[in-house]
Amino acid sequence: MIIPKPNKYIKTVRNIMTNGFLSFDILNITRLSAAAFLFQLRYDKNAMKKNRNIFLSTFILCIFLTPFFTPVAAQASETYKIFTANRFDAYLDTKYFKSESNFDLSGAKQSLPVNSTLQNINLQTSARYLFFNDLALYSGLNFNNIESNNGINSRTNSQLTHFFVGGDYQFFQSENWSLYTDISYFISNEKIDLNQDTAIASDGANDFKTLVVAVVDSESFKSFAKVGVDYRTVGLSALLLYGFGGEFFIGNSAIGAEFDGISSIKDDLKTDTPLVRDTLTNRVNAGSRIFYSINPNLLDGQFYFSYAFNTNFAVKFSAGSSVIGSNSADGNHAGFSINWGFSGNNSSSHLVRQPKKVINNSSLPDNEPGFKINTLDGVNQNLFKQVEPVKPKK
Repeated sequence: MIIPKPNKYIKTVRNIMTNGFLSFDILNITRLSAAAFLFQLRYDKNAMKKNRNIFLSTFILCIFLTPFFTPVAAQASETYKIFTANRFDAYLDTKYFKSESNFDLSGAKQSLPVNSTLQNINLQTSARYLFFNDLALYSGLNFNNIESNNGINSRTNSQLTHFFVGGDYQFFQSENWSLYTDISYFISNEKIDLNQDTAIASDGANDFKTLVVAVVDSESFKSFAKVGVDYRTVGLSALLLYGFGGEFFIGNSAIGAEFDGISSIKDDLKTDTPLVRDTLTNRVNAGSRIFYSINPNLLDGQFYFSYAFNTNFAVKFSAGSSVIGSNSADGNHAGFSINWGFSGNNSSSHLVRQPKKVINNSSLPDNEPGFKINTLDGVNQNLFKQVEPVKPKK
């Protein structure tokens, strides 16, 4: 048997090692795994059977470790998700929030104590991969950097608040609209102590979220509506999740608005003893009910502008504020998002509009140039068939 020279595989590995493999770039790790796999295939025809499971396991592991090692990698936070096999997306979302008031139990706005403010910088990073056209898995991390000031003391806390994993499945799709479900589990990294003296950076609970999202897509406008449930641990109330929004396309950019809401549907275990929570938040979070609130309700809205530089890279700028609520923080926020991806098909960014495939209802094949006759006009097409003349009898 003649063994081919493995020069091109060695070259591939050398290029990867010298161009950033040690930075744990997901694409390079995948390429290196593939190069080693293909290299062995050239020597051993049975390598496919022996090692395909190892290669697949390595690739899946790389996907779920991506949020730990890539600086621009984020919950698959884009509502208008792309569903195409072998598509990889990375997201980086950051949002600045500032509050000087709360919504009280009755829904009225109530200022924080004199000279008190709270601000939070949220950073969320995740990676999403589609194994099939309709099924994707993702994982990510959530960070908060919170600062509270009651006019006398200032407290800060920077926390990796949650690690999360999830998946989304598109179970219906037509020409103009689609339905998908999104299920995720958030694991809390922060444990709240009623005697702590640092600012609270999260609710300190694990979350199990399930959502159903409907997306309507036309040539120049896209909209969505979603509804779901968030079950929270450590005795916090269960939440109804809902949202809606839309955007207009202008070339490769879009201008849109969206609203996200939560509503408590199961009482908090501390509903009858709210002073336990209020004492802590008044002391460390300047009285703000941004986190660890009892039976919160909130509707938040924002406007945004997004732009796709190409089919694989898009950015988004947003600004918004709290609209209505109760037992929750009232404030304004501004955000910035990055979506980067590769593989899949060319419709990687929903902002880069792809021409919709026109179904050929004519009697001519799709590759036939020129005029096509519409045969679905309600007329019996048998009337137009060529009739062979009857041969006279001899």
